[in-house]
Parts: sequence; C-alpha cells; structure tokens
Amino acid sequence: MGEAAYTIAIAVEMLIVNAVVTDFCCQRKYRRIVNLLVYALASLPFALAALAILPRINYVENGNGLFAVLGFFFVFVTQMLYKDGMRKTVTVWMFSSVYTMIMYTVSVQLSKLIPLEEYAVSLLIVQSMLYWFSIFPLIYWIRSGLIFVLKNTADRINIYLLLISSTWFLAILFINLSLLYEYLIIRIVTLALLLLNVLWSYAIVYYLVRSNNAVETIKDVAYTDELTKLNNRVSLFEDVANMISKGVPFSLVYIDLNSFKSINDKYGHLVGDEYLKAFADNAKKILDEHGTLYRVAGDEFICIVTRGHRDAVCRKLVELNFKTKSGIEFLGCGAGASVFPKDSSSLDELIHIADEKMYRNKKEIKGEM
Repeated sequence: MGEAAYTIAIAVEMLIVNAVVTDFCCQRKYRRIVNLLVYALASLPFALAALAILPRINYVENGNGLFAVLGFFFVFVTQMLYKDGMRKTVTVWMFSSVYTMIMYTVSVQLSKLIPLEEYAVSLLIVQSMLYWFSIFPLIYWIRSGLIFVLKNTADRINIYLLLISSTWFLAILFINLSLLYEYLIIRIVTLALLLLNVLWSYAIVYYLVRSNNAVETIKDVAYTDELTKLNNRVSLFEDVANMISKGVPFSLVYIDLNSFKSINDKYGHLVGDEYLKAFADNAKKILDEHGTLYRVAGDEFICIVTRGHRDAVCRKLVELNFKTKSGIEFLGCGAGASVFPKDSSSLDELIHIADEKMYRNKKEIKGEM
C-alpha cells in the first residue's frame, strides 16, 4: 500500500501543478477554490481505483510515468472551468503537462542518487523540490509569452502550438520510457514523435516567414510613392515623429519643381510622370549621402537632412541639371530649409517655415535673372 500511495502522490502532485498553472494563466468562470475542488473530485475515482488495484498486481514505481497519460482526461474538465476558448485552455494545459513531464523525467534520473528504501519516496522528494524552484518562472513565461502569442497570432499558429505541445508531451513520455526499457518499438515511436515536432516547428516558421513577407509588402505599399518609388508623405510623418520624440536634430528641405504644370500641359501627363521620375532619380543620387528624400505631393518633395549642411543640400538641388529620356531639359527647382529643434518642434511648422524660405529663394533668383 505504501508504494502505491507514494505513486498516487506523485501523479496527484503533477495534476495539482497543471491545475495551478492553468488557473493562474486562464480566466476563471468560478472562484479558485471551486476549481481546485472540481479537480479534486475528478481525480478521486482514479486515486481510489489505483489504491485498490496497484497493491493487488504488486505494482512497483519504476519511473515509467505511464499514469501521466490520464492527464489528457483533465483537459475536458479544464474546458468547463474557464471562460477562454477551448484551444487556449487546452494549449495552456498541454504546455504545463510538458513541463510536469520534463520535471518527472528529470526526477526519475536524479532520485537514483538518493539511497532510500522506497524509490517512489525519493522520486516524490526530488520532483517536489524541482517544482518549488521552477513553477513560478513557468507561470510568468506562459502569462507574458504564450498567452500573448495565442491572442495575437492566426488560428493556424495556435493549432500548430497545440499540436507541438501534445506531441512534445508524448515525446518526453517515450524518452523516459526509452531510458528504462530497451524495446525497439519505444525508440521508433520516440523518433517519430520528435520528427513530428520538427515538422510542426518548421510549419510555424514557414507560416511566420510568409506572414512577415506579406506584412513587409503591405508596409512597402503604404510607405512608398508608387510613381517615383521614394518614401511618401505617410513615411515622412512617421520618420519625423520618431526623430522628434528621440530629440534627433535634423534639417527639413522643402523642394518645389519650377513650371511643372507647363510640362504636363505641353507634353501630357505620361511625359510629366517621366519628368517626376527623372527628378526623383537624379535628386536621390545627390541627396542620399545627406539624408532621405520624400515625395509629399504632385511636384513637391522634402528631404530630411541628417548629414551635411542644409545650405549645401539646397545649393546642389538648385544647380541640378539633367534631361529626361524624352529629351526634356530640367527646368530647375526651388529649395528652402528649416531646422529642428532651432526653428520649431512641430512638423507642420517646420514645413511652413521651409516653404516660405523656398518661395523667398525663388523670388531672389528671379530678381537676379
């Protein structure tokens, strides 16, 4: 009876740990004491049956851990006690079961170092100590990591996580069995379960990479000007907001193309688009060493200068000269600059100041001509 009682105590301790972890990590329908009582009532028939049967069959605890399979029954009990969806509660329970199975397997090996008459007693002592030192980090990881993943990923990822946790539980169970028994079938099943886990893991990685690529594509569309392939107005506002919040100094150069309307009127919009793309390509070549060029409207561009002096950038832009593929000569542009934080800490105000300076510079150039 003593050996059977200690074996039941080991199994009940694993159940209690799984119940506590799930209770801390899922949203309860009832009070904690009610949930624990339900678990106790659900496990009572198994405990009584074990007490009656194990002594009669001369069962001796040898560390095989087969009783842990009964933990799958409590998955259904768990589902009735928590408000979260079945997939979430079952995944949490299964990850906790993986943890308890690992602790049990480690305890089986470490308990051999304790020379007690009854092996089950040594195993129970070691297992209890391991739980005491590791259960709280596990709860923290599930609440801060796993729950976040379950809430913020697609259903397919959640299914893969559930499959991984289930197969890992079985894999660790069979690893433990393979350490005790030298049956070929156990080794084959162990390898098959490990292979399944590898496949599930690759499936998650593949799905995440595909999702990330899709997000990057959407981000490119959202932040890129379709015609010139420069960063667009949305990108400008986000980049400048980040720089202002971090206190990174920069100059804002506002650029307006001269007589662009006449290009459209004389040659048509397709040639006008070609003219804009030619300006973007040529301006980017001389501005990349100083900062980032954005297209904010039809023929209006902004360069955020983080390297070099704003006056040098404005001079290079005014002196820019090229021909389009259609042979149209560039008609020039106007440029004016404002400085953060010297002139303002507001993007709208910085654009307004640079815009005024740009028109003032245009008038001065016309006056000289």
